[in-house]
Amino acid sequence: MPRVAVLDCDVYKDFPSDLGFQYYGERTQQWLSDVDDDAAWSWTQFHVNAESIEASRLPDVDDYDGFVIPGSRFNVTDDLPWIPPLVEFIQDAHRQGKALFGMCFGHQIIAHALGGKVQQMPPFNFTIDDISLQPSAQRILGLPTEKRNLLLYKAHGYQVIEPPPGAEVVASSGRTVVEMYRLGDRTFGCQGHPEFTRSVMDVLLPRVANLMVEGGVEMAQRVLNEKQPEGEPLRQLARRLLAQGTLDPRDLGS
Repeated sequence: MPRVAVLDCDVYKDFPSDLGFQYYGERTQQWLSDVDDDAAWSWTQFHVNAESIEASRLPDVDDYDGFVIPGSRFNVTDDLPWIPPLVEFIQDAHRQGKALFGMCFGHQIIAHALGGKVQQMPPFNFTIDDISLQPSAQRILGLPTEKRNLLLYKAHGYQVIEPPPGAEVVASSGRTVVEMYRLGDRTFGCQGHPEFTRSVMDVLLPRVANLMVEGGVEMAQRVLNEKQPEGEPLRQLARRLLAQGTLDPRDLGS
């Protein structure tokens, strides 16, 4: 049974109830779950960024096989009391060879904790981005060689500008050089939001409108209407990493 901890770093209390979740970690677990085998998985939610540092919780690294860190309205460079303990936790989990999967803020905080660099990238990027894949990304995502791009929801104002030492950048886009990276066979970061739905993007857009360039909202709405994101390959990659401890399907004899 895969034992997975979802480390939620942003408890949104004002998401509309019809979205079906109140925080990113909850949505992430919904996205990763599969009705055919969910009973065979053990999921635990941890609210890293709670009302106070005293209420913040991090798991015991030894108790879990893998960890997922989703997005957050906060940034790696923010002076917040819960970020240093999270950095230390990621470093410990990596040393112990645990599976680590991060999206958006999670992608950035893992890179930061393991020696990479993160910085602001104004203006705020809110779109469906066209991600260029390296051959290694095609392989671990289970895509045919002719599938060289992937469309993903994006909502971020910071980005990884240098991956951790020893990491391989496996995907890039026009504005973001480090869209995806792998470090060894058990750590993976993705700047995009493969777990998001159109409904989530519609809720978030007015909340970040003040961070966008003039006309940015209209441009984002047009892109959302014209393009269809492709998050399923990343869902399958994350499930394999968390359940079987490997990014590379060749390790499983496939």
